[in-house]
Amino acid sequence: MSNLHAAKKQIREKYKLIRAAIPLEEKKKMDESITNSFIHLPSFQNCDTILLYVSVGTEVSTLKMISYCLETGKKVALPRCEGKRKMNFYRINSLDELSAGAYSIPEPVSSCEKVQDFHSALCVVPGIAFDQFGGRLGYGGGYYDSFLSGFPGVSLGLCYTALISENRLPGGRYDILLSSYITERGIFVCSKEKGFRTRNFIKESDANG
Repeated sequence: MSNLHAAKKQIREKYKLIRAAIPLEEKKKMDESITNSFIHLPSFQNCDTILLYVSVGTEVSTLKMISYCLETGKKVALPRCEGKRKMNFYRINSLDELSAGAYSIPEPVSSCEKVQDFHSALCVVPGIAFDQFGGRLGYGGGYYDSFLSGFPGVSLGLCYTALISENRLPGGRYDILLSSYITERGIFVCSKEKGFRTRNFIKESDANG
């Protein structure tokens, strides 16, 4: 195992424990706050298609986000893993159109329509750990980094504030930086500048995605 892979594995385990330690009632309140921030984002309100994922375990819950999008007429697409570092998004019209897929994560069934045009899409990205400069550690499969490398729309992370590191996370040449995260405290805008202040939160009304 390379030094980079070993460092990433150690940090993943650290932040998994941090996330798992959040009390359930507190987590529910934070999930509600994150959902509220999400639906008030200008980038959400202005996009045609929302690329989401079904949360599992101690991840920020996305079920209310998905339900809200479906109820309000947004086009909702979820990922399906279809090869090494390869995933495609398929549109769903109901949560009933899901079945257990790779890693036992619910995915769209095969009859769902594959999304081809992403120019007016907003992609919500999962992760275990994040840093204030846009760095992200996922689960190690490389699916999102591969997809985002050619994605023309807006992308943002989804996480709890406790998962944002003040120090840069270890990253490789294929890791894609994000511009902002949705947290329980609002929108966190990342910086590319060294020594940037650690908590750059802005109001939803001031966010541009």
